[in-house]
Amino acid sequence: MNSEYAIGLATCLGRLRVRSGRGYTLIELMIAMSLGLLVSCAVMSLYRDQRGAFERAADWASITDAGYTALDLISVQARLAGLVVEADGRDNLPPDLFGQFSRQSPRLMRTILQAPMQAPMQLAQRLPVFGCHAGRPVGSVDAPQCEADSHASDGVQFLSIGNTVSSWADSGGAATDCLGQALALDAVSAARFFTRVSHASGEPELYCDGAARLGNAQPIVEGVETLQLSYWLAGAEAPQAVVAADQWPQVRALEVCLVVRGRPGAVRFPYLDCSGRPVLGVDRRRRQVFRLFVARRNYAAPTS
Repeated sequence: MNSEYAIGLATCLGRLRVRSGRGYTLIELMIAMSLGLLVSCAVMSLYRDQRGAFERAADWASITDAGYTALDLISVQARLAGLVVEADGRDNLPPDLFGQFSRQSPRLMRTILQAPMQAPMQLAQRLPVFGCHAGRPVGSVDAPQCEADSHASDGVQFLSIGNTVSSWADSGGAATDCLGQALALDAVSAARFFTRVSHASGEPELYCDGAARLGNAQPIVEGVETLQLSYWLAGAEAPQAVVAADQWPQVRALEVCLVVRGRPGAVRFPYLDCSGRPVLGVDRRRRQVFRLFVARRNYAAPTS
């Protein structure tokens, strides 16, 4: 029995060795490759979807951060417009009396008149708020002019008195403008905001031109494509985008609208522009509109 069992076992093992020596059949190989390909495709699809979702979330977060940051920077300067306050905490004078504080503060008057950025003219001619429709402010702060913008984006200038009460102090304790540049004590602080396409990156950016180095604007927020402004005048029932030259002292509040764009995507994204009209983007970039209503805090009715 033992010899017969051994012979049968040897025969079975021999057959197994012969079969294993032949390898896999073509059908078995094709099935294995198909299953492996299906698994690989599923893994790649899952990775692509997760990566796409992450990129869209990051793009949306970047747009949101840029929009709210830009609104915050503009609103700070808009609320300061017309501010005239001494570092010792004296009461602010309204912007319509901007040229009359010389009787109350001769030192402040002399300081402003000696500022290198100021032309020798009456302070009453200064405008706490001045805007440009489809353009940006240029020239001196005493007599700003508008330079046309090719992308029909607006620009605005805000004026106030800069000191440690009305602005942040630098490391040396000096007041700063919108770019963090040091100002002379109690000097006129100007902040000009507008949008422009960066020559370096090719991306639109929000720029600020500060009083410390007027004419050397610097980008402060990337992705801001359009800035549109409308103004509420004293007694008006609706805002207006274009303000007459003699009506700027009557500006009581501003409506700010920003269009911020993100990185290129795979589809054309629809959005609502500043006028509320639906627009389908042509360059496959996501866009979002940000709005803000900001009232001037340093305003007084014109005196007769």
